[in-house]
Amino acid sequence: RDQELSSLNHQKKEQGDCLSIVNVTKDFDTLRAVNNFNCDLFGNEIFCLLGHNGAGKTTLINMISGIYDPTQGDIFYKGRSLVTNKDYLFENIGLCQQEDIFFDYLTVSEHLKYMMEIKGSERDREQINTYLNKIDLASKKESLCKRLSGGEKRKLCIAMALIGNSKLVLLDEPTSGMDVMAKRA
Repeated sequence: RDQELSSLNHQKKEQGDCLSIVNVTKDFDTLRAVNNFNCDLFGNEIFCLLGHNGAGKTTLINMISGIYDPTQGDIFYKGRSLVTNKDYLFENIGLCQQEDIFFDYLTVSEHLKYMMEIKGSERDREQINTYLNKIDLASKKESLCKRLSGGEKRKLCIAMALIGNSKLVLLDEPTSGMDVMAKRA
């Protein structure tokens, strides 16, 4: 079974259906947050980073999403560098960061429209309504973001990561601050 999986993953990598993290290191002055990290992630997979606080998980996610450039190494998606092709990165990757980052005076639906623009997707009212229903925020569609609870903000962050046909979705502690029922959903 392991040989079959290895062969399939090799084939996916050859076809470019892969996120390859190659010899990635990130230094902040004298602190090395990520040291020579290598990994291949394939389409239709779920991958989880586990580690103690300060292990470099969020730093790695921030490098994949383009927030930080690696000090060394590169990150490739479908054979193209995400470090040197930021437009390609923004079109393909959805990110739910550990901290909520919103514009207080935009509504819930305006945030989703904005993310679709960043990803180069056409504004699609139906797609926005679909995601608002999926995350149980349809009733808050026209609410200003500053009026949302912490859990509602996390839901919006997840929707912003998914909307616009994201090919790769990065979630950094997506359910923190949510109630039990919202986490399950």
